[in-house]
Amino acid sequence: MRDPGFLAWLSAVTGIPKLLYDGEYGGGGTLKLSPARILTPTSISTTTPTGTGNAG
Repeated sequence: MRDPGFLAWLSAVTGIPKLLYDGEYGGGGTLKLSPARILTPTSISTTTPTGTGNAG
């Protein structure tokens, strides 16, 4: 995941420029929702726990 070639390829495929490797996995993980829950855009954080992130 941290390979510059892979990040360049992923940037080209997704159209998201300058993707960065997150060694702390601050924005990574899985979501587990109960059947009654709905995932909305406002329920997803785009920053790491330390307040820094790659959000734009």
